[in-house]
Amino acid sequence: MEEEIVSRRKANYAFLLFAVNIFLLTANLTIYVRTIKNFIYYVLFPSNFAATHIVESANKLSSNIKEIVNIHQENLSLKQSIERFSLMEADWNNTKEENQRLRSIVGFSAVKNSRPLAAHIVSREPGSWFQWITIDKGRHDGVYINAPVLAWIGDKPAVMGRVEEVFLNSAKVVLITNILSAMPGEIKAISEDGLVEGLNGHKLKINYLVPDSKVKLGDEVVTSPLSSVFPPGILIGIISDFSASGDEAFRSAVVKPAVNFNNLREAIVLIAEEH
Repeated sequence: MEEEIVSRRKANYAFLLFAVNIFLLTANLTIYVRTIKNFIYYVLFPSNFAATHIVESANKLSSNIKEIVNIHQENLSLKQSIERFSLMEADWNNTKEENQRLRSIVGFSAVKNSRPLAAHIVSREPGSWFQWITIDKGRHDGVYINAPVLAWIGDKPAVMGRVEEVFLNSAKVVLITNILSAMPGEIKAISEDGLVEGLNGHKLKINYLVPDSKVKLGDEVVTSPLSSVFPPGILIGIISDFSASGDEAFRSAVVKPAVNFNNLREAIVLIAEEH
């Protein structure tokens, strides 16, 4: 009885192996699977023929793996090269834009009896982002307290701030967005003056406009001839909104600065000839 059971198990096992072998022999398989197939065939029917097939399949598999690895490495190298070229292109574009700005600054026809001095912005304090900056020009370069500081916007200058402290090779500039900053401004379209004040943010306010003022949204605000620091006619910003005034005798308006105070790189210090 036991011998009969063992015989049936062997027969079933042999049939199963035969079926697997037939499948592996006839299926359209990859080199990897064919290598496994040859190995199983060798285990079931050891022979020189089967051993030869195993070696050939393994060599092909090894060669293919090697080729895949090489292609992968080439792809990684190409990606790294593309990233390097992209960074180089970005640096080149930044340098090109900076050179264009500096050429514009150098070619800027400064206000009468003054000369432009190009400076780089070297530091900003996170806690006073809209209040102060430091430039890399100082007393050694002729910079003095209350010297007007401009930024180059497109094809013209715009007001950035004024020098508050001077050191030998650097200076601290108070920005017009500083709440401590106040300067006379003129609404260019209607030649009306007001007081432009900082709000410690990305907007300004112009106060003391008359109640029946003809000011409109989009009107340019420039430096007023009444300013003792800035030459007249330099762009400050545009009227972007109206706000309530604490005094019924006057109106107030919100001014969007022409200078992007989150993108400061260079500055123009106007140096008077008498200094």
